[in-house]
Amino acid sequence: MKGLLYGKLKMLIRKPWPFLLTTIVCLMFAFFTSQSGANEVTVPYSTEGGETLPKRSWRN
Repeated sequence: MKGLLYGKLKMLIRKPWPFLLTTIVCLMFAFFTSQSGANEVTVPYSTEGGETLPKRSWRN
């Protein structure tokens, strides 16, 4: 196992471009998929008996 890791490290030092390119492409994919606008989640709720919920103030 040490030999495999050593070989991969040597290849990374000799040819870093494939690793860097893969990392950049993955980061770009994550960035663009997070910009889809599906960030809002609506949570349906109901109260028993049709009562209204008390207003809450998040500031003290």
